[in-house]
Amino acid sequence: MTEHDPPSIHLSVLLADPSLGLRRVAGPAEDRRIGTVGTTEIEDPTPYLVGGELLLTAGVRLPPDADGIDTYVARVVAAGVAALGFGVAPVHEEVPAELVAACDRHGLPLLRLPPHTPFVAVGRATYAAIAEARNRDLKTVSQAQSALASAAARPDALQAVLTQLTAHTGAWAVLYDGRGNELFRAGRRPPEPVPGLLRDLAVRTTTARPATGRAASGPPPPSAAAHHHDGAHLTVHTLP
Repeated sequence: MTEHDPPSIHLSVLLADPSLGLRRVAGPAEDRRIGTVGTTEIEDPTPYLVGGELLLTAGVRLPPDADGIDTYVARVVAAGVAALGFGVAPVHEEVPAELVAACDRHGLPLLRLPPHTPFVAVGRATYAAIAEARNRDLKTVSQAQSALASAAARPDALQAVLTQLTAHTGAWAVLYDGRGNELFRAGRRPPEPVPGLLRDLAVRTTTARPATGRAASGPPPPSAAAHHHDGAHLTVHTLP
């Protein structure tokens, strides 16, 4: 999850809540992220979905045949639904076997909601957990900002700031000069070609900026750049 992602929680958080009594009955075991909870009793809810939902239904309008159920599951999967919750009673005494099979086939986690769990309780638990996770994130950011400010006031400010960046992000941090020479670094150095790619990105970003005292023409040069390589995220920020 990045700073630009909407707030969400893992599905396992809800499964672990004893007050809800949720149980996974189909679909992959992966821990999907849930951003919101929706309730629907229409045959095709896809026009009203945004993706990342835990979609709850009591099966009031669930198709009566296996092919119709398969089409329903395929639709909500294509719409980006993260998981499907099925409330047993009063419409269905148990989760239909055809729905279990369809969710397994399409890779959609299917949760069984017991009769004593209102849909609104699942929504409340989800949003409370999201708020708690958001507060933890904000606290972490605040602590990191405080640590960086303290590091910047030290005699060895450059090295101290890099050390704090590594401590709070787990990333390798390095300070280059304008020619790409390493001045300071902290953290575990990643294997090649990542360091070389980062150095090249830093040099390109630095050389795109005019020398001090020269008037710049045209749009302002970039002060940051990013690149992805084989799962590694590289970020460069220039210093004034």
